[in-house]
This record gives sequence, structure tokens and C-alpha cells, in this order.
Amino acid sequence: MQNLGERSNSERAANTVQKIAQSMDLMRVDGELLTTYQTTDQFVDELAKHLKIVTRCDKNHLTNCWPVEKVLTGSGDEVNVADIKTGEQLGLNTKTDNVGLVLATGVPIILNYNPDAGIVSDTDTTTQNKIKLPAGWGRYKEYVWGNNTMGSVAFVMDVNGPRGPNKGIETIENKLIYHDIRSFGGASLQGDKCDGCLTSTAYGKYKLLNDGAVWTSSIDCSDNANKDYCDEQTGASKWAAANKACQDLGLSLPWKTGEDEALPAGNFVKFNKENPDLLPSDGCVWTAYKKDDGSHLSFPLNYKNKLMKLMSSMGSQSARGQNDECYALCVEK
Repeated sequence: MQNLGERSNSERAANTVQKIAQSMDLMRVDGELLTTYQTTDQFVDELAKHLKIVTRCDKNHLTNCWPVEKVLTGSGDEVNVADIKTGEQLGLNTKTDNVGLVLATGVPIILNYNPDAGIVSDTDTTTQNKIKLPAGWGRYKEYVWGNNTMGSVAFVMDVNGPRGPNKGIETIENKLIYHDIRSFGGASLQGDKCDGCLTSTAYGKYKLLNDGAVWTSSIDCSDNANKDYCDEQTGASKWAAANKACQDLGLSLPWKTGEDEALPAGNFVKFNKENPDLLPSDGCVWTAYKKDDGSHLSFPLNYKNKLMKLMSSMGSQSARGQNDECYALCVEK
């Protein structure tokens, strides 16, 4: 039952994120993301035109939109829901007030809007984000996890109501253990972030592995136990090790999104502007390309001057397998 519950919780979390993503994409089409809203309430006024909301609560009545009055952080600390009033109480670098919502699906969320995240044009192309979440029996499954219209929002959600444990993401031995309170966009109950994880507008939670140095660890891709992490064509063992390390944190490598399309340039450029000292000016980051049949390929993404620049030679199998000088950046979205 626990394994079934774990899978059900992940599916409900992904479904909730996707409903909000679809609503924000409709806002984009209508030009409603060309505007910067001053408060979360103002943003929700527009979001509600596209998203079915059963109950809405201001920061002073959040318990009316949440199934219990107290929740637990990943470290076991008790938090009063009534006290989660602003983005700061969700571990965000915003001071805007939070808004509580109960969606038509019954899922309660506490949402924060960041007016400093910038606008999204109605002519911008929508690209989906991906995440791997626990699917029971020690396995992970990749889910669509919103899209690039959602950089201004972050929220926590309770995916199974009052049944409990009413607890956020727990870190055990540097691995995230997911419970029933799930997070999007870097929001979290205070104390429930993974060890060493930070947040960004572009990617939500993130962590640069190997203390910011080029990734050097590898795993044996001839070992059947590692097959879920390895590149089916090249057996690129350094990439596979980075892929596994990100999954162990409950994160993923940035995903390449199309046959001839590199990692969305906007996210990568935006991330580097937010974190100018994290990566060197020129370099390479490990990404992955997800094929239609569900298999994935390692893909080193070269960049120059902190801008995404895909080298034409990197599309070949031999080039993918030979590139070992890449950084391992784990991201939430």
C-alpha cells in the first residue's frame, strides 16, 4: 500500500502542476503574463479566469484552505499553517503575501507570486519541464512538471488531504524522501530543502554537484544494476553517474526538449544571470535528451559567455561519448 500511495501522490502532484501550467499558458495566449502583478492576490484574480478554484483564502485565513492546522517539515519540526503568510515562510526570496487555494480536484495549495520574475510574451514558445518522482518499489518515473510560463509562481500542495503524515520532503543521507506535501518552484516548508540545495527562478531547486567543479565520478554501465541511469547508445559513465546523483536528490539533469533543439536557452541564460558566479564563463553542462520511446541519451551542452551554444558536432554519438569535461547541475524543473 505504501508503494501505491507513493505513486499516487506523485501522479496527483504532477497533475496539479500541469493544471496550473495549462492555465498559465492560457494567460500567456491572452497576454495576461505581459503584466507584472504587484501582489499574489492580483495574480490569482487573473489565474482564476482559467483555473477552477473551489475555495480561495487570503494570508490571514490559510487554514480554511488546508486540511490540517499544523504540518511537519522534512526535519520533523512543526509549523502552523496560519503562519505561512509570505514567500519568506516558503523559503523564497520574495516578500509578497501567500494565497491559499483549493482546486476543483480537491488539492489544497499555498501559492506565492514573484513580481520580479519578469514577463512572458504571448509570442513566446511554451516548453514543458520534466521531473522524476518516486513511483513506488524504489523506482522513479518522469513526469511533465509544468512549463516555462511558470517562473513567477511557487507553491506547496497537500496531495492526500488530512490522512497524513502531513509532512514535507525529508532529506536522509543526502536523498530526498517524498511525503504527502509536495513543492513546486522552490517553495518548501521551512527546513525541508535538500542538503545544499538552493533555489532559482529559472529552475526551482538546484544543486551544482562536486562542489562546483567539473564532474569526475563515474559508474559502470555494464552493470545491469545501473541500466536505469545509463545512456543506451554510448554508455557514458560520467554522465550516468551525474544522472544518478541528481535522481538521488529527487532532482534531474536539465532535459533537452527536442530532436534538434537544445536545452531552452531562456532558462539557461536566466539561470546564469541569477547566479553569475556559479559556472565559469565558458564550459559544458550535462543534459539529457528524452526520446519518444522513453529511452534517454546523454547530451553535453557547450556554452560560451554564459550563453547556450550547441556545437554541431555534439549531435553525434561519438562526440557525446567523448566529452567528459562537463559540470553536473541538478534541477527541479
